[in-house]
Amino acid sequence: MMWRRSITIRLTAVFATASTVVLLTVGSVLGFVVETHFNEQDLTELRGKLELIRHAFAKVRDPVDLATLPQLLDDALVGHEGLSVAVVNPDGQIFYGAPAANFPNAMLSGVATPLPEPVRPLKWERGEHTYSGIVATAITGIRGERLYRVSIAVDTQHHQQFMAVFHRALWILVAFGMLLAGVLGWMAARMGMAPVRRIVEVAKGITVNQLKERLPLETVPSELLELAGSFNDMLSRLEDAFHRLSNFSSD
Repeated sequence: MMWRRSITIRLTAVFATASTVVLLTVGSVLGFVVETHFNEQDLTELRGKLELIRHAFAKVRDPVDLATLPQLLDDALVGHEGLSVAVVNPDGQIFYGAPAANFPNAMLSGVATPLPEPVRPLKWERGEHTYSGIVATAITGIRGERLYRVSIAVDTQHHQQFMAVFHRALWILVAFGMLLAGVLGWMAARMGMAPVRRIVEVAKGITVNQLKERLPLETVPSELLELAGSFNDMLSRLEDAFHRLSNFSSD
């Protein structure tokens, strides 16, 4: 087929494909970096709230302080949109929740031993919302008091919306990049094939009266220098042979 013989089309396809791969790779790496940044940001916020709650629990010295603790937590956490907190007492009952319904059941189970410090947030969905959360333990200052289980989560719906817009913009950019790369690749291939077209023009112009025509080697790319030199040598041999034939005919 004709398109298989066209070096220009092949070079254009290669250039467009390479550009597309680069755009997709850069977009994927950028998306991973942004997603990682969001996860680190969420984890930092969650850890900050965990330390606040642990500090409030540590200040409890008697049952009276414990009874007023939920109100203190309400005051401390006011104004934090999208934040969910659930504290489960040692008996497995909800001690504090604002709101607790967003958490998976596994995060609301009682605990008898300290949990390891969270190193990455957990992910789950509730309806149209996506949450990122951690679970840890806290203990009051009351002697002999057992561990409380603290679950904290933030609504990451705005993160998901941002990533959806990001991926949509990425695909639009890739499509535009493919089109632009194809046009630029075709132009570059045409410019790169100009010396070959010059050889063709010289070959078409060869007649018995135009055997002195030569390709200017100083303007030929290094990749075609050997071809152009061979072409000039061929013309020189043709010119010499024609002169010998003309002289023989005259004699």
